[in-house]
Amino acid sequence: GTLYQLSYVFDKHGYDPKTGTPITTVPTLVTGQNSRLVYHRPDFDYTSYILGDNEISKRRDSDEFEYTVNDNRGGGESLPGKITFVSNETRRLVSSEFLFEDE
Repeated sequence: GTLYQLSYVFDKHGYDPKTGTPITTVPTLVTGQNSRLVYHRPDFDYTSYILGDNEISKRRDSDEFEYTVNDNRGGGESLPGKITFVSNETRRLVSSEFLFEDE
């Protein structure tokens, strides 16, 4: 997925579009009020991998990113946080097709 700053018009007035500039580098100063961002999940819902001679397609049920916070007041950087987004359809965080013995 992709993280974006809030658009100026949404940040100041609450009108669409919500999406502003994409965040492509870290660290990045969050410019929106109340430290808000916009996340767009990937357009694809399947991922593929090779198992032996076969290509396996597996449904993507989640996406995630990690972040840290620094308030620039001398407190240093926070411990890493992780945000995981799950599908509205499955609402599963972990799933398995039981293809391997150690799953």
